[in-house]
Amino acid sequence: MKKILSSIVAAAAVSSAAMAAPSIATNNIGDFLIAPAEFANNGYVTDLRVINTDYTHSVLVRVVVRDSACSKEVDFPILLSPGDVWDGEIYQDADGDVYIKSTDDSNYLPQLTIGKGLNLTKANDKAAGKFQAGYVEFYPIAQYDEGAEVKINKALLAARYKALESGDTTGAEPVDDVLTGVVTLKNDTKQLSMSLPMTAISGAADEVNSGSELSISKNTSWDNYFGANAPAVSALFKKSDVVVPFVDGENMALFTFINDHTCPTQARAFTVKIRDTEENAPIVPSPEPTFIIPNELGYVVPSTVLDAYQLTPDQKAAFSKGWMTIKNLTNQHNGQDGAGTSPYVIPTQLQAVPVGGAISTNWMYL
Repeated sequence: MKKILSSIVAAAAVSSAAMAAPSIATNNIGDFLIAPAEFANNGYVTDLRVINTDYTHSVLVRVVVRDSACSKEVDFPILLSPGDVWDGEIYQDADGDVYIKSTDDSNYLPQLTIGKGLNLTKANDKAAGKFQAGYVEFYPIAQYDEGAEVKINKALLAARYKALESGDTTGAEPVDDVLTGVVTLKNDTKQLSMSLPMTAISGAADEVNSGSELSISKNTSWDNYFGANAPAVSALFKKSDVVVPFVDGENMALFTFINDHTCPTQARAFTVKIRDTEENAPIVPSPEPTFIIPNELGYVVPSTVLDAYQLTPDQKAAFSKGWMTIKNLTNQHNGQDGAGTSPYVIPTQLQAVPVGGAISTNWMYL
């Protein structure tokens, strides 16, 4: 009887795990990561760091760098042994092109480690964008149980990747929630350094990815990598309203619109409700202003919003501090779920505050 009951309980546990819906990980560890922004212009460079937190499993990951115009991609795999870390830097060279450079031994592509690194601007036919701004995704390919806490030769992991490309999934498993990452925006001239944990999705991977989907010439999509889970992953990012606090124009809201490839006419509209710290509302012009964010990365600066309202001098002074709700974010094009729908978006806030003779910087999710 105990054996029968144990089997029933075990089967129920497996069924429950298989049916678990994707979610945004509260501990920043998942199987799919998104760095919501990268900048490589005006003195900015972007550092990326991804960690395999599993001590006994190797993990193969697809890195996809997307431009801010319409999510054009450059992609490549990285090979993480148990407990491994991968580092990379995105920067703009004097020639105006944007590169990603990494000296990590987890690189599969030698171009990443040679000279200036991999030229994102000219990497392949898919990379029509300039990549001075964009975002970066880290997709689960497969993991392998090494049976112990050991360092695995990267040549073996590269051979496994080649096998997966040909459709051979021997020993491969779907990736568990083992990945975490950090993205850091730096600008030495402006004394800025802002770090943010990457957005981590738990339970996105439901199968081993293999075959033609792994080809570097193939565009990467959520549908192909997450299968039946893709709609649930998209739903995690669907937003119509976002609250943005502000102080003296020292911060801006950054909106990253993801899983969209509508070129070249994507845009999002929104309206605003705004308050100062005394709960006062400004006079609202008639008709109420509508604002537009073009492209995949958009900024909302409080001072720009306030300029669209009819404020008296006293109100302008009062609204040096306050908060606003970005309302009714709406797709104006046929990407994502189509025109008139709420977009898939990651909103963050960048802040730089003078403190004494230095600058205090912060980057946080909204």
